[in-house]
Amino acid sequence: MTSTTAEVRDEVTGLALGLPPGWERVEAPGFPIAIAGPAGQAAADGTTFRPNVTVTVAPADAAADIRTLGTEALAAATAVADGAHVLAYDLWAVGDAEGRRLVAVHQQGPIPLTVTQVVVLAHGAVTTATATCGVAQLPEAGPLLDQALAGLVPGTVNR
Repeated sequence: MTSTTAEVRDEVTGLALGLPPGWERVEAPGFPIAIAGPAGQAAADGTTFRPNVTVTVAPADAAADIRTLGTEALAAATAVADGAHVLAYDLWAVGDAEGRRLVAVHQQGPIPLTVTQVVVLAHGAVTTATATCGVAQLPEAGPLLDQALAGLVPGTVNR
């Protein structure tokens, strides 16, 4: 995380995420942390999209394995979004925790989106951070999404 990036934290789960300049924490039911940047240029029909990052944390089964969790995230991402195209799927470390990173694109209404999802297994919990922006926003928003994800601290849950 750069020195110009602030941090947002969820006191209940211990989750933390970088907050790029000009971005704000937003309310998103079901997500302990959600942040959003300014809306991009409107599509032909007037639709705009705010680059955003959401983070969840859930208990992991005792036998949980990051390889299986990553594969499940990959399968879910391609099943949920019609016409999703996977661009990258690779190892991703968050501190000393092992994780996986998925990068995909799909169409949502008139706006093509790029999605980066990081899944981390740590502290008996699965932390999932999903960063999304319009493909046209990627040159400007991409580095900011990377800053946010660089500040990711996996969370914990009470059993």
